[in-house]
Amino acid sequence: MDNIMLLACASALMLTSCTSDPLAPRPTHTLTRSLNETAADRAVPSRFRDADDTSPSTLSMSEPSSPDDFVRLALYRSPELERSYQQWVAMSQRVPQAGALPDPRLNVRFFANEVETRVGAQQARIGVSQQLPWSGKLRASEVAAAAEARAAWVRYTAIERSITRRVVTALYAIHELDATIDITRESLELLSSFEDSVRSRFRVGGGSQSDLVRTQVELGMLDDRLVSLRSSRSTLVAQLNALLDRPHDTPVAPITELSPPPLDTPLDELITQTQRTNPLLVSLSERVIAEQSRTKVARYASKPELTLGVETIFTDDAINPSIAESGDDPLLLTFSVNLPIWRDKYNAQVQESIAKRLALAYERESAFNDLSARIVRSHFDYTDAQRRAKLYEHTLIPKATESIQSTLASFRTGTDGFTDLLDAQRTLLEFQLNALRARTAQGIALARLHELIGITDASVEQTKTNPISTPETDR
Repeated sequence: MDNIMLLACASALMLTSCTSDPLAPRPTHTLTRSLNETAADRAVPSRFRDADDTSPSTLSMSEPSSPDDFVRLALYRSPELERSYQQWVAMSQRVPQAGALPDPRLNVRFFANEVETRVGAQQARIGVSQQLPWSGKLRASEVAAAAEARAAWVRYTAIERSITRRVVTALYAIHELDATIDITRESLELLSSFEDSVRSRFRVGGGSQSDLVRTQVELGMLDDRLVSLRSSRSTLVAQLNALLDRPHDTPVAPITELSPPPLDTPLDELITQTQRTNPLLVSLSERVIAEQSRTKVARYASKPELTLGVETIFTDDAINPSIAESGDDPLLLTFSVNLPIWRDKYNAQVQESIAKRLALAYERESAFNDLSARIVRSHFDYTDAQRRAKLYEHTLIPKATESIQSTLASFRTGTDGFTDLLDAQRTLLEFQLNALRARTAQGIALARLHELIGITDASVEQTKTNPISTPETDR
């Protein structure tokens, strides 16, 4: 019994002493790091994780009234975003697994034929052993798992930005359609006033029947277009409701005010900021860090690892009970070391990890080049659409309005023909629609820019080390 107690105490002492390295304590790994001091480091609320949340802010999202409300509701209800969040949770749970010691092994052996010794017959042997990996190997595995978890978090923020961009794009599409309907209806009313003028002139013999027929044809075409625009709204509403995870026929009120915010940051600064905040680039950087740590793990795999153990043998009393130490259970301390003699295998593991890290580094460089080109394109789309919108709103539309008023006055006095009046009306309608399309293109381009740059409260900061450097000494 004394030997059994000694065995238990020795095993507990051994396992306790191996859980940490007093010379080099393991650092704590932050899985989510804020982009700046004001940015949130938590996931957005979710109806899957916060189903019991009855706060006013949550309840108010059931009836969105502003673009921000639509975005918050989409993020709150998105199964796609929740899937990405749960993937991050799963990856974060690998961190404590990677830094933990292997399970101790309990060995129990029974003698089929009892071994008779001087102090008695040996019946069974029981022991416990613990493999002791190098402390640096566990730490490197933990760092790799934490980097992969951070990469998963960044992918979560990328989904968040993608949903935001898609919601904003859908809102702009509905806004453009609603505004187009209003402009077409106003144009229809304007053309109806032309019809009244033509009828009045026709009654007094100053107009022609062909002008009246042309007016009625134009009215019919505009009315048909108005009906088509109104019927097409349901498809855009269905797309928005799909992003909001609600029935396709849920009504959406007309979106009357949706102005794109200004963009004052120079293009070069946007591209520079992308290096630090774009989710794809940051995720690749974290994966490079993970591969750097896996290279260390591969190098540690080629080093011998010690296994310590303690055993005891259950022994019956000796045939002659007067013999000293009769029935005593012997206590054994065991030491074993693996022999990593197959060097080609371990060298191949190291080279494989280095090759993966290089591939990720080049993938990041290629992704940055592609993102830079896309940012330049989106920035051009934004500035060009802004220029065109200002041109139509401040120059062309006022002149077209002035022209149609002048032409209408001349038509009533008989100076200009009806064809000039119709041309002026078509020009005004075209300018109004072009201005609307330009503002829509401007807003969509800005939303695409935000997604490419990675502007989000849930972004993470790139590690201060240089994750894409390739130390030749690692080869």
